[in-house]
Amino acid sequence: MITRTDYEKEKSAIEAIDIKDILTPNMPINIFIDEALGLHECSNRDKNLLTAEGLLEKAINSIPTRANALRYVQSVWMKNYDSSSKNMAEWVQMRDEGRELRSVIIHAFRFAYRNNKEVIKKIRRIDEGSSNADTVQDLHDLGILGKEYPEELSQTSFDISNLDKAIELSVKMGNALAKSNDDSAEDVNNKILRDKAYTHLKTVVEEIRTVGKYVFWRNPDKLDDYSSEYFMKRNRK
Repeated sequence: MITRTDYEKEKSAIEAIDIKDILTPNMPINIFIDEALGLHECSNRDKNLLTAEGLLEKAINSIPTRANALRYVQSVWMKNYDSSSKNMAEWVQMRDEGRELRSVIIHAFRFAYRNNKEVIKKIRRIDEGSSNADTVQDLHDLGILGKEYPEELSQTSFDISNLDKAIELSVKMGNALAKSNDDSAEDVNNKILRDKAYTHLKTVVEEIRTVGKYVFWRNPDKLDDYSSEYFMKRNRK
């Protein structure tokens, strides 16, 4: 895969970019890459005039490799982003189910154990906190607590199977939450790498455009070659 090969060539330079120097894309990546490759064609035709003003030929020649590197990293990020979005959707669905079951159990426990001060204290402790991690742990604790004191529950219409359900759901939710957190961390790292690859290409694109605009400042047709068509269209609108 040529894009991956070109990424490997540019990997060290991309990763060396300081996080404080990262530029954020201000247009769709595919459009930016297309414009960069178009700029490569124009600047390659005009390279004698451009290099006469101090632009290095290797800057022009580097565009295709940098563009392919960015295209590869963008694909990796989007693939992982789609996967993490799916995992996040699954976690949200499970979280909502867990919160509902937690509310049902606590409501039932407060009634069933209303005359048992020891259990009521435990319920109050379990009911503290509302984070995702709290919900996961609360379900497990409630399931164990109900099994430890079954007599009062048996005197109500409470569905005892909810205790096993709470414990099982807690385990599933714990795994899903850990996976979702890992996905989020990986997604952030992939986005940073994508933005670094964008910065790596953007830097040389802006350098060439600056020289091109200087050289062709009195040639409107050529000047357009060194401007972003994306932003020219937006400005016209």
